[in-house]
Amino acid sequence: MKFAEMSVDEQNTFKEWLGGLLRDGIVTITFTKRDESERVIRATLNENMIAETSGLGNRVNTNVISVTDVELGEWRSIRYDSIKEIRFDLKN
Repeated sequence: MKFAEMSVDEQNTFKEWLGGLLRDGIVTITFTKRDESERVIRATLNENMIAETSGLGNRVNTNVISVTDVELGEWRSIRYDSIKEIRFDLKN
């Protein structure tokens, strides 16, 4: 189901679920950028995994999630409605 097709409650549940995954570890997210190209990012919100970063990580916009790109060490914003795939490893 696409994000835009979800009810508001389902969207909020998805946002909370994704945020929890990102706080626990690294999540690979495939999404469509504004220029319509596809991007794959290894992202996290886990404070223990975030190196010193640059960029804006404190914007307030309910349509996007700001994450740290673990490979670049920079903050990136991803529109929820542009997410195509989420991959993560289950741990013990």
